[in-house]
Amino acid sequence: MDVLIPDTTESAARAVALRLALAGHTIHTCRHDEAASACAVLDEDGPCPLDTAPIDVAVDVSPAPGARGPGARGPGDGAVCALVRRIPLVLVDPPPDHRLLPWAVDAVDATDIVAGVADVGAGDLPEHTEVATRAMLGELHRQGSEGLTTRVVVRRDAGGLVVELWPDPAMTRTQAARLATHITQAVRSHDRWARTIDATVHDDGSRSPR
Repeated sequence: MDVLIPDTTESAARAVALRLALAGHTIHTCRHDEAASACAVLDEDGPCPLDTAPIDVAVDVSPAPGARGPGARGPGDGAVCALVRRIPLVLVDPPPDHRLLPWAVDAVDATDIVAGVADVGAGDLPEHTEVATRAMLGELHRQGSEGLTTRVVVRRDAGGLVVELWPDPAMTRTQAARLATHITQAVRSHDRWARTIDATVHDDGSRSPR
């Protein structure tokens, strides 16, 4: 999985990056040199990793108490850019007043970062899934089919989104495909940054997640 750690100039962040790299993840950063700015784009010829890599999770690492110098960055920076692009954010050892805590999908200890990233990367996206569910229910209501047991979730994959739909058995394949298209359009309106959006209609009898 491609993971963004915005700033790896401090030892705590470098240690987290190493843990994730050893677990097989590809690490991208906005700033790995203290002489560089906190934004790769502001450096001459510096590409933004959010533009060049299929990032699915962002990780912001809080430095150890007392480690931050007077000229160091505040919490966030590249993590804010990830949030703007609706990429799930995991905070590592955040203080209680971390300004991004309300928007993070998880907060973990450094020793739990590998499992935390794996869980977030494989899990559903709450906001996207809520958008998809509203679109699904609205379309079913329009069709007069509110009672159907249809379910949808959205997750990330390789920088894009996957919409998974479990239609009610009473729906035809054509109805399910049209519903999936309607949901996908709603998700695209919600997230214009995703590289791709693919829809999967589970019409093989597989059970929907609970």
